[in-house]
Amino acid sequence: MANNSRSVKQQAKTVLSLVAALGKMTRTDKQFDDLLASLKTRRWNLCILVLVSLFFMELPMFVFSGAFAVPNIPHTCIAATSEGPTPEEHPSTSPTSASSDPANRTLGLAGDDESCSLPGGSSGSCTSWVFNNTVYGRTLTSEFQMVCDRKSLRGLYSSAYFIGGIFGSSLGGWLSDRFGRKKTMSLGIVGYQTTAIILPWLPILTPVFVLRFIMGFLHPCMVQSSFTLVMEVF
Repeated sequence: MANNSRSVKQQAKTVLSLVAALGKMTRTDKQFDDLLASLKTRRWNLCILVLVSLFFMELPMFVFSGAFAVPNIPHTCIAATSEGPTPEEHPSTSPTSASSDPANRTLGLAGDDESCSLPGGSSGSCTSWVFNNTVYGRTLTSEFQMVCDRKSLRGLYSSAYFIGGIFGSSLGGWLSDRFGRKKTMSLGIVGYQTTAIILPWLPILTPVFVLRFIMGFLHPCMVQSSFTLVMEVF
């Protein structure tokens, strides 16, 4: 009986201490809210929320840009000879030639043909193609000829972003705790936007994948730090 009474008293003390702690937390929270109100930070809080929301609206266009930057475009192999057509005569960036020029129709541009061999039954692999860009216009697929043996590069364009996201997800929380939410978010946004501006102007394919990796790395760093910052200020 004595042991039972002692355990009941201990449990009662534990419950009372928890209630007291909750009361202190409630008073502290109210004091913190009153402090923010006295500092007139409501507009600052709203500004942070609006800016973060606007940035979040931009992310999907970069995450899913692979559907438009590296699509599977109808293309046909052409022989780069003096007698046959050349890519200069049938430019891959022309949005109208594929539908209006009869010569293009003889190359099978109107269909979904994916030719990886030389025309006319010639032996060897194709090294030059003409693309039907009537739908997509200029893309990385046609600019860097990501077809046949190089078609795996289309998947690498999106994979580079998500591989970077794996590393960014692991380090994003640590960076925001180590250097602060606001600093991590601000530097991440500046770096992300700068990379996104540089990316379309690169004339070489390898730096494109490198910048896609960097953008993927910065993505979760910004999302984690900005979400935590918004929750803390509100």
